[in-house]
Order: sequence, then C-alpha cells, then structure tokens
Amino acid sequence: MDEKLIPILKLQLEKIFDHFNNNTIADIGMLQKRLNELQEKQKQVKIRNGLGEIDKETFELTIKHLQEEIQKIESQLPRFQPQLSNLNKMIDVSLEKASNISKIWASSDLENKRNLCKLLFPGGIYYDVKNHIYLTKEMNQYFKIIHSLSEEYKSNKKGNSQDFPENSLSVARTRFELVTSGL
Repeated sequence: MDEKLIPILKLQLEKIFDHFNNNTIADIGMLQKRLNELQEKQKQVKIRNGLGEIDKETFELTIKHLQEEIQKIESQLPRFQPQLSNLNKMIDVSLEKASNISKIWASSDLENKRNLCKLLFPGGIYYDVKNHIYLTKEMNQYFKIIHSLSEEYKSNKKGNSQDFPENSLSVARTRFELVTSGL
C-alpha cells in the first residue's frame, strides 16, 4: 500500500463506517418504535380486559402473541452495536497493520499464519494441483476495500482506468512522416 494513499483510504473508510453506523442507528430506531407500539398495544389489551370488554381466552391469546413479538425485538436489539467512539483510532491501527501485513506474516509462527489466512480469506485457500496455483473463494471485506481503492488509485495515477478507456494516456500516431516522440 502506497504511503501517500493512507489519508485517502482513511477518509474513505470513515465514510463507509459512518454509512453503516447510520444504517444501524436507523434500524435501532425502527426496532425501538415497533417495541413501543407493541408495549402500548399490550397495555391497551390489559385495560380492555380490566374493563371487561374482551373475554379471558382472547386476552390470554393476545397477550401471549404480543409478548412473543416483544421478546423477538428485545433479542434483536443487543445485536446492533452502539456508535464507535474510537473509530479514528481503530482505522489508524487497522491501516497500519494492513500496510505491514507482509512483516506481520514474516514474523508470525505457524498458528498465527493460519489465523492470518483465516482473517484474510474467510472462505479458505485451496490448491489447484493441475495448474499448480492457490485459489481463494472470498476475501475479507475490509481488505477487499483497501485493495480495490489501492488498485484504483494506481490505475488512475498511470492514467489508464479500465472503466473509462477514453481517459487513458495517449500514444503518438504513426504517419507517413517520421514518428515523433510526443503528440
């Protein structure tokens, strides 16, 4: 990873984490709203039962259903993580480790190398005997983002983006005259 690229990667990763964090906050808000609605319905059913507006069987069936729905939501709420208070520090440390991955690999013992392989390639690494190459099914999303941003930066720096071939560097055309060194 190019050292000049680290500030750009850091900015992009902050945006990505903010995006996912904002989505998580929105999901928590929706779950909390649904939980409040169910608790209000539960309260109304209890009041109607107390006033004798509904029979005991209907009350028990309704309360049981509402309690199951409330338990589902309450079990989902802890899965959502709160906002990261040390996001910048986490990104800095992770980018430092990502940029020194070859040094980490070289200084690791066999078990740590296995753990690093599992981290980088959660789908595993396979060896193709016929072609004598290593294959992977998937790459860790964090490292995939870093890799794609790094590659895009390198290709843009060279001026030969595959997405927009018209932006590629120009080559002097051949003519009947002698070829010149520029355009």
